[in-house]
Amino acid sequence: MVIITYDEFVKKYLTKATDYDNTSGVQCVDLAKLYIDKVIGV
Repeated sequence: MVIITYDEFVKKYLTKATDYDNTSGVQCVDLAKLYIDKVIGV
């Protein structure tokens, strides 16, 4: 698993829509789940 820094996360996903869990389309919780996965590594 590749962990990225907070700054890298912001640069990569700022202004991007994401459907992290592929459920119910894009939601605000998807960004939180993506952050937890990519930056925190949980």
